[in-house]
Parts: sequence; C-alpha cells; structure tokens
Amino acid sequence: TPSRLAFLTVLFINVSNRWTLLIADVQAAFLQGSLGKRVLPLYMRPPRDQISLDANVFEAALYEIKGNTYGLASAPLEWAREVETRLEQLGFKKQSLEPCLYMFYDSTGALQCLVLVHVDDFVISHSQVFDIESLKNKFQWGSMQTLAEEPTFCGRQLKGLDDGSILVHQRDY
Repeated sequence: TPSRLAFLTVLFINVSNRWTLLIADVQAAFLQGSLGKRVLPLYMRPPRDQISLDANVFEAALYEIKGNTYGLASAPLEWAREVETRLEQLGFKKQSLEPCLYMFYDSTGALQCLVLVHVDDFVISHSQVFDIESLKNKFQWGSMQTLAEEPTFCGRQLKGLDDGSILVHQRDY
C-alpha cells in the first residue's frame, strides 16, 4: 500500500512540472501475473449457477489453474513481482523508501515519469517527452482517466483546477 506521503509527492511533482496525470486500473490484474512457484497442481470446480448450466460453458467437472488468480494467498505477491518486472523492463527504478513508487529517468538523469501502484490501481505522472505508449503497452488496462474525468484513487477523488492545481477530496465517499 503506498503511503500518503508518496501519493502527495507524486501530485506535488506533477503540479510543479505541469505534467500529465493519469489514474489507471489494470484489467484482471492477477490473471496477468505469473504462475509463481507451486509445489502441487491446483484445481477448481466450475461455477454451477443456472446461467452457466444453461449455457453449457463448463463441460468438465474439474479444471486445473495454470496461472495466478484472485483468491490465492500468493496472488498479491506474484502480481507485485510482475508489476516490478514489467516496469524495470521499461527502465523504471523502484524508490528505495517507498516500494510502491517507481521512477523513470532519461539518459541525462532527469526525472520523466512517476508510477505509484496500489494493487491494480496506478497513478501515472509523466512529462510531455516521456513515451507513455511504452507504459500503456506493458499492461492490459481496464480504464485510464485524466484529471478532466475526476478519477478516484484509493478512495480519493481528484479534480484538475484551472490554475493547474489538483483538488483532492472524498465528496462521494
């Protein structure tokens, strides 16, 4: 879980540099994660609700789970490792005091992007020169919103104001 200080620091850097801020949600995050190390195979019974029965979508009585899935005790850790691996492949560095914060520096050493991660929710703050498409292509996204859409991150709603500042509130909470 990212700290409040990390969240506010990302917003501060964003506003100070007039960067673009995105709030993104990874679609079916745990299913995008790696298998991890399993000693024994894992099986599940298919759902037996009336819709599934009528549709006849599950023909077998038992299925082997081949990947990561929600509900496994190891799923959050496997997903966190997957996020770290993918971001490091792009050149991001994990912040040593805040393990949920990743930073991207260009070849001159200038900070160009910050990614704050809370399970499958990301806050992405980036400069205009950062290749945001490379990051977008690393994950399968469920949604990606700008400040104009007043997104929510960890129960906090964000609204971009005309003067370039960001209002953080919990009006809908």
